[in-house]
Amino acid sequence: MREVRDVRVLLIDPVNTAHALSARSRKKARRGIGYPGLGLYTVAALTPPDVELKVVDESLEDIDDGFVPDVVGIAVQAPTAPRAYELSARFRGMGVPVVLGGVHVTLNPEEAAEHADAIVCGEAELTWPRLIQDVRQGRIAPTYEANGVAGLDASPLPRRDLMHLDTHTPTVVQASKGCPFDCEFCSLAACSDQKPRFRSIDRIIEEIRTLPQDPILFIDDNLYANRDFAKRLFRALAPLKREWVGESTWHIALDDEVLGLARDSGCAGLFVGFDSVNQQYMIRKVPPTGDPEAKYIEAIRNLVEKEIA
Repeated sequence: MREVRDVRVLLIDPVNTAHALSARSRKKARRGIGYPGLGLYTVAALTPPDVELKVVDESLEDIDDGFVPDVVGIAVQAPTAPRAYELSARFRGMGVPVVLGGVHVTLNPEEAAEHADAIVCGEAELTWPRLIQDVRQGRIAPTYEANGVAGLDASPLPRRDLMHLDTHTPTVVQASKGCPFDCEFCSLAACSDQKPRFRSIDRIIEEIRTLPQDPILFIDDNLYANRDFAKRLFRALAPLKREWVGESTWHIALDDEVLGLARDSGCAGLFVGFDSVNQQYMIRKVPPTGDPEAKYIEAIRNLVEKEIA
């Protein structure tokens, strides 16, 4: 690579087979139900302000061929990996270096490295600034690996000004990362140490106060990862009188106090996963007492009675 002073960066969140549809059709299909991931928009926030930056959500728009970048960053998930590799080959064929990152890359670095000039393993907060500095100096390392994890309060807010807020209905917020469980079917368990991390409640509330649109969607891996944190968060949310949804393990449904706090704080729904009875209890840290099927029925009843379903 040659030394680059005025760096131009293109970040792409690829879409799988839907890229064959027109952008208009893709956008119509996503309207009202789609929501942006925060990954690339956080990477955008980590990018120095003097860098010319473009973010493309391929589920809504086409890649602008008129924007000629100095480096392309592509987020890779397992379902979109084939498309990500296709795009990478396209840009590399044009002589543009490509960086691949995301959970799929972190878990499959050797595979991803075959399709990129560089890969990012781990969290961007600990890798992206160094990569941009290398691009400025006309060099790029084959691997940028995060040593450890980032403090969530030190991470910048995502660049919402770059999102398609006219299409994405939920306003996305992240209060924590991680989950204490090690479910064998979950990719999170494969790339984390089962130690959840949390933002300060004050920073979460401050961010939500600036967001004009409901519902708020917490994209936390598990809002019930820590009972004390969940209680403090729900109590702090209640005065805002905002409507929100989130994701939790089903065990929250057996905690009447926390479930009541969630309802009173504006919770309109929870994404709760029920696995097969036997397997679900095998992976729990604390085995339950009584009939597993009865516990599921009790959990569902509690969610319905609290009007969280």
